[in-house]
Amino acid sequence: MTNSLTDSSDDWEVLFSTPSLDILIACAANGRIDYLNILLRNPEYIELIAGDENAALRAATANGHLAIVERLFDFVDVKYNITVREHEVFRNAVSNQQELTFKADEVDVDCLNQANCIIDFLLGETEVFEYAAKYTALYSKAYIYPFITHKMIELYAKKAVLNAHNPEAVLDINEPDAELYFRIVSFLRKTGNSSRAVAMVDFLLDIPAVYKLDVYNHNPFEANDYPDLQPDEEADEQFRMSLNRFHFFADNEEDGDFEQGTLEVLRGLCF
Repeated sequence: MTNSLTDSSDDWEVLFSTPSLDILIACAANGRIDYLNILLRNPEYIELIAGDENAALRAATANGHLAIVERLFDFVDVKYNITVREHEVFRNAVSNQQELTFKADEVDVDCLNQANCIIDFLLGETEVFEYAAKYTALYSKAYIYPFITHKMIELYAKKAVLNAHNPEAVLDINEPDAELYFRIVSFLRKTGNSSRAVAMVDFLLDIPAVYKLDVYNHNPFEANDYPDLQPDEEADEQFRMSLNRFHFFADNEEDGDFEQGTLEVLRGLCF
């Protein structure tokens, strides 16, 4: 298999015009989004996009190339095959992130940020989230809880924007997103060990699309769904501080710049 791809590679015109899964994988493994986009001008390469059990995507997540992962997800065949080889796509991303974290003093900060963003990106797929949620000891503290926090911050930001213009408006989301948030509700009920988890579930069940799924699945909210664990005071305080920043922002931002300003706050809250 071709694993190396450089600007000095010979006869690129031949490589681009002669479809080869190995070349596609090499682009993904080396983070060459420029070459990948050229390859994908050829319909025959598009037919290979998820070849060998999503080999290109597996290579991209194993090497931490966020732009490649996002580009590959533009194709339905890639998204439909993210669970291949017992979720190797996700496990590769985690392994890469752990390796970079272990060598944090030696690696570029951007590489580690990309690795974290890839994990968040993948957890945004319902099938991947469900897989990770089965292995709480492995993934909860390092990956699932930070992911849930990020998603909740995004929802609070959307609600802040909505209510700034109409205080009575009810935040709602589309069906695919609701499926993911319903899985988050189920996860928090099983593992939530703080008042933060309870607050998240309450907020999510105020969203009509999520509440509808909850009712349909005959899983009404009960306070005693939560295990009897000690409150996570540090996590509660961190989350409260994040939300306070949104409330302050909502009270002080001009309407015309509110949405763009919210995006700026979101960037600052990606911890």
